[in-house]
Amino acid sequence: MVDLPDGPVPVRVVFHPPDKRGRDLDNMLASCKAYLDGVSDAYGVNDSRFVLTLERGPVVKGGRVEVTL
Repeated sequence: MVDLPDGPVPVRVVFHPPDKRGRDLDNMLASCKAYLDGVSDAYGVNDSRFVLTLERGPVVKGGRVEVTL
């Protein structure tokens, strides 16, 4: 478990879709809810402390999601 300071935890999520089809950021966020739950569990913090920044990155073969705390 990592020791994070009290207060909000900034979390940057960059979605790299696998193709150029249109996707909504809110649907992409919903699809990775379990990942964010896992991150909060690994860090031992309540995910209600997360302050999210969502971005759409360039297309990457196979798709990718980058999460940075």
